Amino acid sequence: MKKTSLRILIIVALAAGMVLGQTTAFTYQGSLRDGAVQANANYDFEFLLFDAVAGGNQFGPAITRNGVAVVDGAFAVNLDFGDQFPGALRFIEIRVRPAGTGAFTALSPRQIVNSAPYAIKSATAETAATATTATTATQLNGQSASFYQNAGNLTTGTLDVNRLPVPLSLTGSSSAAGILTPTTSLEIIRGENTSDADGSSGIHGLSTGTFGITYGVRGRSTSSNGRGIEGWASATTGTAYGVQGVSESTSGRGVYGYSTAPTGGTYGGYFSSVSETGRGVYGVNGSPTGMTYGGFFESNSIDGRGLLGQASSPTGVTYGVRGISASTDGRGVYGEAIATTGTAYGGFFLTSSDGGRAVYGLANAGTGPTYGGFFQSDSVNGRGLVGQASSTTGITYGVRGISASSDGQGVHGEAISTTGTAYGGFFASFANDGRGVYGLATSTTGTTNGVRGESDSVDGRGVLGSASSGTGTTYGGFFQSFSTDGSGVFGRATATTGFTYGLFGESMSDTGTGVFGWGRSVTGQSYGGRFHADSTSGYGVYSIATATTGSTFGVFGRTESTSGRGVMGVATATSGSAFGVRGQTASTGGRGVDGINTNGGVGVGGSSTSGGVGVYGVGVGTGARGVWGIGGTGDGAYGVYSSGELGASGSKSFRIDHPDDPENKVLRHFSTESPEIINFYRGMVILDNNGEAIVKLPAYFAKINKEPSYMLTAVGVPMPNLYIAEEIDATALTVGADAGPGVAAPLCSFRIAGGVPGSKVSWRVEAIRNDLWMRQNKPQVEVEKKGAEKGTYQHPELYGQPKAKGSGYETTPEADHVKDIKKSVRQKPARLP
Repeated sequence: MKKTSLRILIIVALAAGMVLGQTTAFTYQGSLRDGAVQANANYDFEFLLFDAVAGGNQFGPAITRNGVAVVDGAFAVNLDFGDQFPGALRFIEIRVRPAGTGAFTALSPRQIVNSAPYAIKSATAETAATATTATTATQLNGQSASFYQNAGNLTTGTLDVNRLPVPLSLTGSSSAAGILTPTTSLEIIRGENTSDADGSSGIHGLSTGTFGITYGVRGRSTSSNGRGIEGWASATTGTAYGVQGVSESTSGRGVYGYSTAPTGGTYGGYFSSVSETGRGVYGVNGSPTGMTYGGFFESNSIDGRGLLGQASSPTGVTYGVRGISASTDGRGVYGEAIATTGTAYGGFFLTSSDGGRAVYGLANAGTGPTYGGFFQSDSVNGRGLVGQASSTTGITYGVRGISASSDGQGVHGEAISTTGTAYGGFFASFANDGRGVYGLATSTTGTTNGVRGESDSVDGRGVLGSASSGTGTTYGGFFQSFSTDGSGVFGRATATTGFTYGLFGESMSDTGTGVFGWGRSVTGQSYGGRFHADSTSGYGVYSIATATTGSTFGVFGRTESTSGRGVMGVATATSGSAFGVRGQTASTGGRGVDGINTNGGVGVGGSSTSGGVGVYGVGVGTGARGVWGIGGTGDGAYGVYSSGELGASGSKSFRIDHPDDPENKVLRHFSTESPEIINFYRGMVILDNNGEAIVKLPAYFAKINKEPSYMLTAVGVPMPNLYIAEEIDATALTVGADAGPGVAAPLCSFRIAGGVPGSKVSWRVEAIRNDLWMRQNKPQVEVEKKGAEKGTYQHPELYGQPKAKGSGYETTPEADHVKDIKKSVRQKPARLP
């Protein structure tokens, strides 16, 4: 059992009833901790009554309370030990365990039972008139009976009420059973202090215990609008206190408020002021030195607020929180996030108004270099100010600056460092359609510039856009045109010679884009990028990935449409060896075309409408693959899938890691070739006592097979007379071929006979494939070559023919100017300054 540490923090014993109707039952309340935290579960309790705090004698039976709910440590049970309270001290021993599990654990120390249960004694209690013996006089504070018969002796300071056997009502009355009954003003206990002496009190409660959470004075109200304790300073002048709490402990609390309800809008402390210049809460620390706090608030909830200030008036210039500092170096409001990791905020401000300001800074001095807001970061990667508009829609601004001056700047950025790569202004956007800088010239006349940049340096840039992030879809520059004939960006290189660029884009990000084009229209035949070449040997698009290692892409195409194409190539010529898409590789382990689908679809899909080839792959050289597909796992995942016939000029095989040496070898098994398309079924049967067996075939057998043949092999013993006694029913095959979807076909089986009883027989049935597709597409074994394939060889070298006689043979050596382009690209600067 997990060790349970118990602290009984609250003990309330209540006795009810008059002289003629007394009860010995009382309510026991406590607080239970499980280790260092408040318990929250169901527990079983045992309560035993002793006459000593340790050892001693047990009185009455043990009382068990099972399944008691403990919420935030608090619990309450009803106990009744009967007449075990004769006036002598009694102590309760408590034993506890988690509900229904393990043994009980005794908690220490035992708890004393205070005076409330002694009310039963009042039925025979001594009176002042009868208390004449030394014993009863000692019980009555050591005074003689005549002392108590003189009411003048019943004054504060003379009578020790802590030793009385019944409660005391100072302004009310006390019944014989010890029940307090109010008389006037609905007051049970009332203390008045008319002294002006410091430290005097109307009521003084003292708790001298050194263990547990004890109370000098405790008040409780069961009313839904009640106050457990109300302090009232009725003086209309002076610095009066309704309630003053003082703590002399180095870690104490002058006033501590605690709300135990686990739900609802509860308050540990609630303060209110109705004065027009009042303070709901006023905290002051009078020490002139040290990091002191006028008020300190703390929340341990993961969604909590250390301090919540709310101005609930819907009108007026109100403040949820207002801070004032009179120091020349002070801060009106200072927020500090002390966590050294995570997205912590020194200050966090929020407004829900559609025209509100989360932060509003105002410098109202008429002169001087003042700041409406001043932000600073000391981190080597910090930002003095970050403005973020997190809405994913609408015309939002991360930062917006406005100047009403005719010579003003809406935003003025200044880099005061004279060295390094400093920026007067640096703008970044992380939105998937954001703008690092967005310049807008709204005038409809004149030579306006949305953004204008000038440079007088021989190596300068009028405008430099740099996407320097190592990750993400960034933009070095973003340009836009709203004209029906406009160009978002127009670049022209007018020289007729040399390696010029109409437009040159460069990105250093590991996921960046040198040039990014986007066709934003959701309808019509728009182009994200469109390129033309008018040269007879030109390229509409020429893309090169110059890295000699890594998974690079010369061309990468992507679509997110459910019926889109990642790359679409169209050859519109109606004759010649034109290719819609052609992939070629010179690598010994490369792929001319590599298609991968990661979600059970198709990696490469090809189709031909005129007797051609949907996907044609050629692998030249050892280890090369004409078509390479990687399938996923599960039904419907294919590395290569052909809707229709699938052909191969070489062998067809499966290829797996060799089970004896999977790291260095592969194991290949080859398909069986036949001029017929054959399905086969196999198995093993045990012959019955007659040396016979019936083999049942799958329920769909008759729908997809015809013309079966049989093979039988005796296992273990010779069976020269083994034979097929009954064949598969031919009528069943005919009926099955005509059975449509959802119509059950006749079950097919055959019978084996002539064997040795109890012996094994291996069987195999082969049948010609006869499904609907095969009936409509009769396979041709000998086929004439057509078109461009006529007069060529699939493997010309096997027939002593040159490679040029090979099917699909074509050589496309790179032109010299293409090699020069590659060279010039490699010679570009590694990074823009």
